[in-house]
Amino acid sequence: MRAMLRGLLALVLCGAYATAHADFSDGEIRIGVLTDLSGVSRGDAGQLSVVAAEVAADRLGGNIDGAPIRIIAMDHGSDADQALKAARELVETHHVDMITDLVRSNTAIPVQRYATEQGVVVMPTGAGASALHGKYCSPLAFHWGFDSYALANAVASAVTRDGGDEWFFVTADYAFGSAIESAARGLVKQAGGEVLGAARYPYKATDLTEPLTAAEDSGAGVIALASGGEDTQRAIRQGYELGLVDDEHRFAALLMFLTDVRDLGLYVARGLQLATPFYWDLDEASRTFAQAVYERAGAMPTMIHAGTYSATLNYLRAARKAGTDDARSVADTLRGMSIEDAFAHNGHVREDGLMVHDFYLMQVKSPLNSTSAWDYYKQVSVIPGDDIHAAPDGSCKR
Repeated sequence: MRAMLRGLLALVLCGAYATAHADFSDGEIRIGVLTDLSGVSRGDAGQLSVVAAEVAADRLGGNIDGAPIRIIAMDHGSDADQALKAARELVETHHVDMITDLVRSNTAIPVQRYATEQGVVVMPTGAGASALHGKYCSPLAFHWGFDSYALANAVASAVTRDGGDEWFFVTADYAFGSAIESAARGLVKQAGGEVLGAARYPYKATDLTEPLTAAEDSGAGVIALASGGEDTQRAIRQGYELGLVDDEHRFAALLMFLTDVRDLGLYVARGLQLATPFYWDLDEASRTFAQAVYERAGAMPTMIHAGTYSATLNYLRAARKAGTDDARSVADTLRGMSIEDAFAHNGHVREDGLMVHDFYLMQVKSPLNSTSAWDYYKQVSVIPGDDIHAAPDGSCKR
């Protein structure tokens, strides 16, 4: 009799185990981290994004109801064709449930369009194009990390209200530079500031003396850098050499990462103002996450790394809550969740797929005020997410 009961109990347990796995395809949850491991954005995203996703999986014990979580990383080298090829492999060969990171909009847009058509959830964390939650929105797409308008608004509004009311734009002459300058101009004026002028330079130009001198000659107190990456670093470094890092001027970067400050050094970058949704030393949650990344990779995470952690963590939480990795079920669950973690504070997902969350105006510390490695930022103000994200423009027809 006891043997029969043990046999029945075993059958019940096996049945329960099978039921727990029944709604997870292939018996596991697969996350694709499609990032730049070899190109110009490998520092801002790259290998630390993979590590961040692994930290998120570990946060949930590496499984959901016994179904293992697997992180699959692939390189797009910041090239759109390479990104689309890698996305096809992730979807058609590895059968991933979700794709994240997608640093740079030129890779994120085609991958989002392809993957969502294939029934895969996509959560870009390293691309700012508003088209991701506008023209190319999808019921399965979540613009998770940041968008260009919010960055421009956070910097332009906060710096202007902080007394920086006369602006001059030094702009890299390509689509992103032009778009973010245009957005910031209007926001400066809305906040009561004045734009005294602008100077453009060719993308990746090596000598920025002319536009920086024009900024100085304008008499503007705020020199706004409408650029990113090496262009922004070059402008700040040459501005320092021209004596523009002083009490009369302040540089405002419309897109800048922790890695840019590391590369520049505090002597050159001191006093710079920027906006970010994440800083490793912001609070206990950010420090705990950052320490986990640092222990594995030897560097502190950027806002893209933290966004990838958040996207992965909340996708997995939604899958656990939904009890399935069915894309539409997980997406619907995710849209109803409040988002609060090491990256996002006061977060929620709009109908167009944009994850709205708080940003912070930061100022780069001077070397004298930095007390340890990676101690780069001083918080100036908190900017509520609902105040800086543009309202839906009607282009999302999901």
